[in-house]
Amino acid sequence: MGPDEVGHRAELERLALNWQLSRISFEPPLYGEAKVTALQSADLFVFPTLNDNFGLVVAEALAAGTPVISTNGAPWGELPTRGCGWWIDAGVEPLSTALANAMDMPSATLKSMGSRGRVWNEQCVLWSAIADEMIQVYRWLATKGERPATVQLH
Repeated sequence: MGPDEVGHRAELERLALNWQLSRISFEPPLYGEAKVTALQSADLFVFPTLNDNFGLVVAEALAAGTPVISTNGAPWGELPTRGCGWWIDAGVEPLSTALANAMDMPSATLKSMGSRGRVWNEQCVLWSAIADEMIQVYRWLATKGERPATVQLH
């Protein structure tokens, strides 16, 4: 799902046809409420990337309560430790293994993972959570009180 980038969609469609992949569809990008609804209705969100500085769409999937598979080209290494997804090496084998594991899970397990992802998103990723952390840092700097956990000194 998303925009066609420099003809890449046609290349992917050819590959899917050659490999006889019948459970794949190519959809245009969604925005606003349509995007939120699609993320909320998904059982799983997959974000295979070789290099992404943040992957905002991962945060959007977590906010929607959808578990995520992301490659380690994006900085989402806490997905497995938070119990809301997989953070895997890039490549066919790691991706196919993660997909097989996810698709073998009961729906209730995936929903539970999605709920943990939503909580993590609310605690750590939302702007309000980031603002609270910054306020704690500024208070610490101003008062020399107890150092907040977000400040790591080496």
